[in-house]
Amino acid sequence: MKRYILIIITIIAALLVSCNIDATDGIYSEAAASTESTSVTTRSYLGQYDSAYYYLTDDGIFKIGQENALFADDPENTDAPIIRAASMNQTDGSLLILWQNKKPEDGAVIKYYAFDGTKYADPVVVEGTFTNLLANGLYYNSTGIFKYGCADSLVADIKAVMYTLISGDYAFFCIKDNSDNYKYYVIDASGAVKVNGIGSDTVYNTFIGFQAICDSDFVLLNYKNSNSKLEAYKMSATEIAADPYVTLKSSVPYAFSTQAMSFIYNDEIYFKCTSYFEKIKTDNETEQINTGFAANLRTAEITNILPTADDGIFVAGTKSSMLYRIDLINNSSSRITE
Repeated sequence: MKRYILIIITIIAALLVSCNIDATDGIYSEAAASTESTSVTTRSYLGQYDSAYYYLTDDGIFKIGQENALFADDPENTDAPIIRAASMNQTDGSLLILWQNKKPEDGAVIKYYAFDGTKYADPVVVEGTFTNLLANGLYYNSTGIFKYGCADSLVADIKAVMYTLISGDYAFFCIKDNSDNYKYYVIDASGAVKVNGIGSDTVYNTFIGFQAICDSDFVLLNYKNSNSKLEAYKMSATEIAADPYVTLKSSVPYAFSTQAMSFIYNDEIYFKCTSYFEKIKTDNETEQINTGFAANLRTAEITNILPTADDGIFVAGTKSSMLYRIDLINNSSSRITE
């Protein structure tokens, strides 16, 4: 009899532990699970052109279905630059590539590669030395934010860029001005600039995410050190809400990566946290999601999510399991293999 009681107690304890695993954002189940890995590590999804998916890895720029890289580092040359970032124009297939010199003091250069439908032309070097590049063709150095292809490419003068986060057709910069205040630059694909500044002594200087709701309203995600919570603040082109309008339930996502793992569908905002997705619904309530489209991506470390031309279809880049197609209409996701 005692043995049966012990077995029952063990089963109950196991059930309680499994519930607690989910309550703590799947930390233990995530460690036990494994994602399907490949010979290359995907860094980010660049876009789709002529039905082909392009992506950036630690080994260069590839497209699905082609074994050799379109552009790659030279591992035999210790002084050769390496690819740090890339941006693709999905209309014509052209690429902007940020080549980082091996010596940090030499900085990085951006090269533009036009595509004629068959091959890439010799690159055109963008004037200047740059430190980063965004998915919509915006880039910056220590003097300003630029957009390639504009008659006057300088978008805004800056002192120092703190973080760079992107959201679909929007770019988002946190910039510290000469008075040590933080200015938030929101720039859309046309180059229009919206600026919102706050003092550096506020809680907002620990922000880790941003998402554009519409042309004038945005969400700023702040990490609260005291309780490890993620708080979302609404902001516009002129002001930031004084108090958070929602606190996410999930644990802390990968550091400074929330923006890359977020997207909007039907006016609802999705964030990929440690293992759950979390959704801010239209009534400002939050919901954790680990079934449906999220099931295949629960243990994947997502690098970025970008919308496609099809309604409700997104593509996610991951660190170790290639690209995933997210179908919000049918609530499903699948690995892109060809």
